[in-house]
Amino acid sequence: MVPYILATGYDFVTYRNVLRTDVYERSAALVEHTKSIVTPRLDLLEDLVITHASKANIVNYTKEAKWDKNSLLLGNIAMGNSDVVGVALLDPAGILIDVYPADPSIIGQSRADREWYKNITVTGKLEISGVFKRGIHPEVYVTVVAAPVRDEKNVVVGYLLVQTSLDKIAAWIRNVDVGPGGFTYLIDKNGNLLVHPYFDLNNGFVNYSQVSAVKEVLSGKSFVEITYDEMGGEEALSAYGQIPEYKWGVVVQRPTQFAFADYYSSLTHVAFVDIIVGLFLLLLTLLVLKIFSVSSELRRREKVYLNSISDGMLVIDRNWKIALWNNVMEDFTDITDEEAMGQNFKDIVKLVRVGDKKANILFIEEAMLGGEKRSSEDHTVIVDKGGNEVSVVSSAAPIKNDNNVVTGCIVTLRNTTEELLLEKRKTDLIASVIQELKPPLIIINSVAKQFNDARQKITALIPDMSMGISLIVDASQEITQMVDGLLDEIEGANIRHKMIFDLVTMLKSLQARLVPSASLSEVAIHYEPPETFVHVLVDDPELIERSFAGLLDNAIKFSKRGGDIFIEHDAAGKYFKTIIRDNGLGISKEDMLKIYAPTPKSISVEYAKVPQLGLLTIKNNIEENSGIITIESELGAGTTVSVYLPFV
Repeated sequence: MVPYILATGYDFVTYRNVLRTDVYERSAALVEHTKSIVTPRLDLLEDLVITHASKANIVNYTKEAKWDKNSLLLGNIAMGNSDVVGVALLDPAGILIDVYPADPSIIGQSRADREWYKNITVTGKLEISGVFKRGIHPEVYVTVVAAPVRDEKNVVVGYLLVQTSLDKIAAWIRNVDVGPGGFTYLIDKNGNLLVHPYFDLNNGFVNYSQVSAVKEVLSGKSFVEITYDEMGGEEALSAYGQIPEYKWGVVVQRPTQFAFADYYSSLTHVAFVDIIVGLFLLLLTLLVLKIFSVSSELRRREKVYLNSISDGMLVIDRNWKIALWNNVMEDFTDITDEEAMGQNFKDIVKLVRVGDKKANILFIEEAMLGGEKRSSEDHTVIVDKGGNEVSVVSSAAPIKNDNNVVTGCIVTLRNTTEELLLEKRKTDLIASVIQELKPPLIIINSVAKQFNDARQKITALIPDMSMGISLIVDASQEITQMVDGLLDEIEGANIRHKMIFDLVTMLKSLQARLVPSASLSEVAIHYEPPETFVHVLVDDPELIERSFAGLLDNAIKFSKRGGDIFIEHDAAGKYFKTIIRDNGLGISKEDMLKIYAPTPKSISVEYAKVPQLGLLTIKNNIEENSGIITIESELGAGTTVSVYLPFV
């Protein structure tokens, strides 16, 4: 039942994240759709201005700099694009030569104070302005596209501009379907609203440049976030993006109740199905527990024996000072309660890994940092004053105050030596009983063989004995095979399908396979294998190969260009040690505490890209094959991973 709950919980969280990502991507897609509508319309205005600014009649008219009330040049330009609401021609000093619609009263006025004029005189290139109120009737808010008019010597003789109104721009995106309650708005390069359903922009423009999200958009960033819509009085999902060619911003906003409607519906459906399946499995589990409630005397005694084993227990505060120390801890360490109280845990308790003898207290740090119970790695021992080692299984549970703040930790250590000894005694007892059965079986088989050899003589005297002799022979052979099979199972239980594995050949093959991806990242993999073959004992060679492939792939991804990866070996007692080290990004001390966490939420930006679940899977793969994995790293100085596998 527990595996189902864990698997279902993981699947539910994964599905929820996928659905949430899909909702965000839909909003981002609406931004891209809006950009694909607006950009071509601006492109057409740009092409219109550039084309006419280079025509001879416009150039000559500009050079003469005299207003011709009968001229139709600007009117013809306006008729070439339905989005154009005004056209103007200015001399190099920004003085109006001609305007459309015609307005003789403003001919000769200066527009040198306009933002677009100041920019175009500096850059000499096409310019798109922010929102402003134009000076000719009707006085509406517009944005302009302006281009320099150059003569045959490429000298600027004036400027041609076209105007488009905010109503025209609003019409461009009127048919963008955002969904119930949603809307789209546009921002010019200065942060002024071009289109917004909550404002009548013909009565005055509204500046959004001080809104933090708008600042991000104007800097070129695209993102999706949940915001509070003060106008609508509700939470909204907002997607932002920029039209880079024109520096305009696009924002798509939808109320979260509508944006996530399908999301919540799908999650509810999945949760309902999971609960129904869970209830069925719970009933099935209760039935199985009922069946196994009646156990053998040997199982009962084993349980009583294991429950009688006392655990070591201590309590530390947030600063690792020991606040409680029981008698079993004294037995483990030869350190009395008086000696331990008030001392730093790290100075008193030597809890180390079997392979490299390094401190194994990461699970305690994770418990206090994450606020959840954690267990130590397998293959852990506690060392007393005299250097004697005891195999233990350790766990840490955080202590929290009324405000849910972690103030300390309870650490328990269970001696597993007796459990292993009990298991061995059980196996030895069964083997001994079976071995004692073999001598009488040999005698029975011998007698059966004699009966079988004398079958003809016996049946001559007693005809009905032929079938009985056959039954005796068959039964003796069947019992012998059964006893031999049990002995084979007992002998094989200690190695449980262990396989001899050529680690060096596998690493050489991995190095060759990863050369292309390493070359693309400009990273070199250095490996000088031992001259002799090295074999280790594993349960699943494929899991080991996948784990090493994952470690090397991570080393390549997070190495700097021109970096190096080294594969080395060393002997470590009964283990063969393989070291993979790189000089890449490295991991901070704070992030090292979370590298095995399934769903880290506060890891630094650089390390957030590392596949966390991959590291947890690799760790589990190594430990399932009776191995040990350790990771050492320093931010900016690279990472060293050590893998210990049992020697053959």
